[in-house]
Amino acid sequence: MGAVCPAAPGYRNGRLPGEGRGALPITNWLTRGAGNWKLGLNLADAGLFPMYSRQVLQQFQNTQHVGELPDANAYVQVDNPGCGDVLQLAIKISQGHVTDAKFRARGCVAAIACGSQLVDMIMGKPLAALQKFRREDLITALGGLPQTSTHASQLAIDALSAALKGAVTSNK
Repeated sequence: MGAVCPAAPGYRNGRLPGEGRGALPITNWLTRGAGNWKLGLNLADAGLFPMYSRQVLQQFQNTQHVGELPDANAYVQVDNPGCGDVLQLAIKISQGHVTDAKFRARGCVAAIACGSQLVDMIMGKPLAALQKFRREDLITALGGLPQTSTHASQLAIDALSAALKGAVTSNK
């Protein structure tokens, strides 16, 4: 039996439930566009992942701020050994504000969506405000997460916390 994504029951071997032997794996739906990976269909409208909110699917499908940030003040990589999700976060800080941030994620739909939403939310914010940023803020911005996917929001918050600690240490 192939890999199973705990956030998407029935998703095995890269195929969605109901796909036959001749069906293309879900990864073959990916197309390159506007510098980011885009899916060839709108997941929110297709109803393929009913457990996720429209905001989660939009962040997953239309990720922004993906990549590396060579002149970052802080770079961290955090992982969840229980599910295998990995999130890399790089932030650039100037005059006490986040001026740029990039992320890279390997994991489930929720992990990618949380990384994308996190970067959207921290851009331009002062460090003092980010110290108070909570997992619930991220979940609310995403329109909620299934209970089995809340680990992804904690991974994103852990990455932010580690990056802020690294940025403060590097600026001393």
